[in-house]
Amino acid sequence: MIEYIIKVIYEVLEKLGVPKYFSKCSSKIYDDHIKISLLVLKEHFDVSYRELCNLLPSLKAWKNEHVPDHSTLVKFFQTLDPELLNELMREIAYMGCSKNMIAAIDATGFSSSDASPHYVKRLKDFNNKIAYENKTVRDFTKVSLAVDTDSKMILSC
Repeated sequence: MIEYIIKVIYEVLEKLGVPKYFSKCSSKIYDDHIKISLLVLKEHFDVSYRELCNLLPSLKAWKNEHVPDHSTLVKFFQTLDPELLNELMREIAYMGCSKNMIAAIDATGFSSSDASPHYVKRLKDFNNKIAYENKTVRDFTKVSLAVDTDSKMILSC
């Protein structure tokens, strides 16, 4: 299973034309395709970065002698472009799609403010001219999700 996950990620990254090293100054010990695969495995096993690095030597799929330090993965994830992860997810979802796929879409809203609705209403009622005169208060942030109903694969978020 793990070998398959890594193989699919490598194929998709090659198809997208993602370079093996994003930076010219990279130490070139671990290419960025490996680091992305490790981030996916971290989520697959639902472990921390440290736990993943401790787990790697026991995995048959891990063929390198050296295991990256957890800080390497943390720093890499912080510099990784979120759009690349969206493209990766989109391509993997496309690979698993059939022509007769049924997709379900759902959305929800999250409160985008710590202020209670009563507090916001009172501010508007009193028209506080010092701080809140021209400010608009957003009610919520909308998040949508599309899922293939057969495979339960996330198609878009």
